[in-house]
Amino acid sequence: VHACYVDGADVHIVMPHYRLGDLSRAGALSEAVAQYVAAQVADCLAAMHADGYIHGDIRRHHVLMDDSFNVTGKVVLTDFGFGTHATATTPGRCALDYMAPEVRIAAGSEVLFTPACDVFALGVLLVAMPLGREPTSG
Repeated sequence: VHACYVDGADVHIVMPHYRLGDLSRAGALSEAVAQYVAAQVADCLAAMHADGYIHGDIRRHHVLMDDSFNVTGKVVLTDFGFGTHATATTPGRCALDYMAPEVRIAAGSEVLFTPACDVFALGVLLVAMPLGREPTSG
């Protein structure tokens, strides 16, 4: 992060530009690269969860490839717009393709998120990366 500032109720974060974009533009990744990327996202989630936060929107579109991705495989987790401090009844939203079953079942009522929802989404991400698409997209 280069800078962060608050403008009224809005928080702005200035990040580097990643020319390679997000994983949705990467196509199908090899199993080994997918596992490596998933391990990095898992490390990030573990740190967030340990601090009491939930990302709430893990998906290929929110994992950016750094400019040396083809050499280092380094990724950056982004878009914390749905991120929230975890409580027993944290309401939230996420992409339907990555939504945990317990959240989908409760969709008619208040949707509740826990760190387990991020872990479920990470599992979907692990399947999506070698496919080059979301598993539910046919």
